Amino acid sequence: MARKSSMYLPLNIWPAEDQRRWQAAFRVGDRFDGSGPGSHLAEATRQNLTEGYGRFLRFIATNRSDLLSVMPDERVDRRTVAGYVEWRRRSCADAMIAVDLHCLRGALRLICPDVDWSWLLTLTKRIAASATRKPKKYNLVTSEHLYALGIGLMDRASAEAETAKHISKAQAMQYRDGLVIALPALIPLRRRTLVALRIGKHLVKNGDFWELVIPAADTKTRGRSTTRFQRNCVRVSICI
Repeated sequence: MARKSSMYLPLNIWPAEDQRRWQAAFRVGDRFDGSGPGSHLAEATRQNLTEGYGRFLRFIATNRSDLLSVMPDERVDRRTVAGYVEWRRRSCADAMIAVDLHCLRGALRLICPDVDWSWLLTLTKRIAASATRKPKKYNLVTSEHLYALGIGLMDRASAEAETAKHISKAQAMQYRDGLVIALPALIPLRRRTLVALRIGKHLVKNGDFWELVIPAADTKTRGRSTTRFQRNCVRVSICI
């Protein structure tokens, strides 16, 4: 926590004028005495804005301490913000800098509501657009992996039950979980249909095969569906 707080100037050591305006921005008034422009903001948003503005003040205190004695709106100009961006680039990428500038602008709109900060918004968008995007991680899991996982759960539950000479509740639930994972890997089933399956009614043994019989009312096309498969075979034949 100490390392994190060192990255921004805590509220209690902000310049006096900044503290006064910040507290006024979040003041909650009544119908006769209006509330501050930030009184409606959630606590998490307030914290983000506090840290964002405090981070800018940390830059000012470290590199331009002479600006701490001037009014907030006189302290922030294009040249100062450009220096702040270069200072932040020593420790983070442009994507994070764009977030910092977004928080800085949000804080300035509360502290100096009569000042036009549109130029800061333009700069923020420009930096965000040029930031390097991280490649998306899809982490896809194939049907084969899901089927193997489901079969593995069922096999382990069966082996444990045979060793113990009885079926416990935990083993029954493990077998059920494996079946719930393996079946959709063989054939797409709607969740409502899946949870309604019953052995002997929907899942029926027919010789060496198990048949999954879905009533017409539970199918998207309103047609009766029968899926035929073997216990340890990925092949599936569907009859409609």
